[in-house]
Order: sequence, then C-alpha cells, then structure tokens
Amino acid sequence: MSRSRLGLWFVLSNLAVVVLGCAEDPSGDGGDAGDPPACVGGQYCLGGLTCVDGFCIDTSETGEGDGDGDPTGDGDPTGDGDPTGDGDGDPTGDGDPTGDGDPTGDGDPTGDGDPTGDGDPSGDGDGDPIVNCSTWSQNCPNGQKCVPYADGESEWNATKCVPVTGTHTLGQTCGYDGPAQATDTCVEGLMCWTGTTAAGNGTCVEICGGNANSPTCSGGKLCSITHDYVVAMCLDTCNPLTQNCPAFGEACYIASGELGCWDVGQVPVGGFCEYANSCQEGDVCLNANTLPMGTCEGGYCCTSWCDLDAPSCPIPGTTCVPFDTLGNWNTQLGMENLGYCIEP
Repeated sequence: MSRSRLGLWFVLSNLAVVVLGCAEDPSGDGGDAGDPPACVGGQYCLGGLTCVDGFCIDTSETGEGDGDGDPTGDGDPTGDGDPTGDGDGDPTGDGDPTGDGDPTGDGDPTGDGDPTGDGDPSGDGDGDPIVNCSTWSQNCPNGQKCVPYADGESEWNATKCVPVTGTHTLGQTCGYDGPAQATDTCVEGLMCWTGTTAAGNGTCVEICGGNANSPTCSGGKLCSITHDYVVAMCLDTCNPLTQNCPAFGEACYIASGELGCWDVGQVPVGGFCEYANSCQEGDVCLNANTLPMGTCEGGYCCTSWCDLDAPSCPIPGTTCVPFDTLGNWNTQLGMENLGYCIEP
C-alpha cells in the first residue's frame, strides 16, 4: 500500500473512532450490555434504526413513528387520557370526566339541589328541607312526600318535603308532629289530619291528586282545598243537616266552600271560632259581619245550619237563608234545602 493511501485510511479510521466514541449516554449510567445503541450526535442512527429519546430503536417492532400519530396503538395518541383529543377532559365521552357519577363536579350528582339526597340541601345538619314542592304532583325525592307546613306562622302557609317514616295507611290512627315540623306517621300519599293544624293524634287521609282546577279523590271523598290552596286533602262527603259522618267524634263542617268530616269542636253558637271546625256539631263558623253586631268578640262567630223547609235560628236577629256557596253541589249532594242562620 502506498504511503498516501495508508495515511488516508489511518485518518478515516481515527475519525470514526472519534465520532462514535463521542456519542452521548442518554441514561447517564454509562450504558450496559442490555442498552440499545446510543444515537450518534444525539440524533443519528445506522442500520435503519430510529433515534428515540437518545437511543437507536427498531420502530418496526415498537410502533414508534409508524405515522398514525398513536405510537402505542392504544387509541390515545398523546397519552393524556383523552383519546378524543377534544380537550374536554372526558376520556370516555359519557359526560362524566372524572367517572365519579357527578358529571358537573358540583357535588350534586342528580342536580336536584340535595347533594346527598337526605332532604337537607345545605348539608348543615339542620334538616333544611326542599320547600315549595307540589302536593299535587308529589315531586319530592324518593322516600319523601310533599306536605303543607307553617313557615314562621301557626297556620299552614307553604309546602315542603319531609321524610316518610311511618307505616299507617288510609283511615288508620296516626301521629302528627305539628305544622312547623309537619312530619307524621302516615305512608306516602297520605297526611295525618287531626282536625286542626295542631300536633296530636288524627287519621290518615289522602292528599288530593290532579290539580287545583280539577282535583281527584278516591272512594267518593271530596277534595277539601283550604289555606289559600296550600292544603288539599280528601275528606268524607257529608251533610251538615243530617251530620252523617261515620267516625265517632267527627262532625260535618265546611271550609273554603267544601264539606268534610273533621273532629268536632266545642265552641257554642254565638262564640268566637278560630277554625272551621271550632264550632259544635250542627253549627258553622262565619264572618262576624254576617251576624248581628256584638254576637261575639272576634272576627268569626259560630252560628247554626238550618233546614229551609223547617227553619229555626237560635241567635236573635238571624234568619235561615239558602246556603248557595256550594253552587251546583247543593243539587248533586241532595242539599237543596240547606241553609244557615245569618242577619238578613
């Protein structure tokens, strides 16, 4: 070999040693026999290998750089847990990014305003109920029922959802915890009627169905709507003249233009009546303006029902006049002769 050729071979051999010897060690551990060859200059490989993270890799086996944008072939090109790549953070596309059953992440999975479903929306442990529910549609959560209650007053003036904790059915004796708490021992769809808003023992009655314009009751009962449409319960149809209520201790009264059997009151004729059934059996509570001045001390007084065919009025200055508040119900119920004693 000539001197010039020998010199050129020597230079090229040493240059190769320098280039290969200067390749970086990506792992920084000095390399071992199990490592793939390092990339030359941090980016070049021989033999058809591809430089991946500083090492020369056979991408025909790993899938790296196969051109489909998904190196691992798992359907998630970027490996960020969002296969769709729409940036919504919902890997499964089911509307629940975290998979915890709460799509919006607001802590209220059902979106009903009561995160735990315990009837205490605020979660402060004070039992704040869902208020302004509908007694007609009974739109409370499962295990609860919509009932009338007294919001800051002694009389029913609003509605709320309360837990159904009792087992007493229609017509059975029940316990009522009063208008503020408004819980009772009746099953769903019923409420405990004590004859007043006061707490005590009463009877489980059906809460009216339908709506305020077309209420429904089962068993031929009448929907009694009172307290500015807050209360709607099914009571027995009765006749104030015959006092035909089937249960002992009940009498026929009228409230908001509807008749029903309620616990009998004790206030005599001419006395002040606080409730529709405060008066004694056979009497009715009317506005004091319908009676002679001074009949009673208060806005409402007890007077008597009367039979137009045989009128009799115990309060001086009153006369038996037709009671037409029931409209065509008078005819439907066979009460064409129903009257009450008022000042003419």
